[in-house]
Amino acid sequence: MRATLAAAALVAALLTAGAAQAQDPAKDGAYRGSLVKVMDALAAGDCDGDVMTGDLLAACDTELAPVTSALQMLGAPLEVVFVRAEGEGSERIEFYEVNYSVGQILTWGLGGVEDGRFTQLSVDSD
Repeated sequence: MRATLAAAALVAALLTAGAAQAQDPAKDGAYRGSLVKVMDALAAGDCDGDVMTGDLLAACDTELAPVTSALQMLGAPLEVVFVRAEGEGSERIEFYEVNYSVGQILTWGLGGVEDGRFTQLSVDSD
């Protein structure tokens, strides 16, 4: 199941993680730090307007309460691992596997850069 946030909808099943910042963009992904920031904000009950475009931020605000509740059920994140990138330039989306203390692994995606902020956020529970 893949839910993509393309500036219109935020999936209520979004979950969160906090993890170490990326050190090497080629190995760790260029968007890892931003993804961690978004996931940390969601876990704290906030949408990060510094990272999200207006449409994505509006979608996040609409679904924030159920998202925050879902995040709290996962426990602490154990690691965030860069998996792959798709697209190039402003259309680039990076995917990361996040392993949570409850034993669940989710694949998060972040990308679609517009004016230094992101237009797309996704999570895949496979």
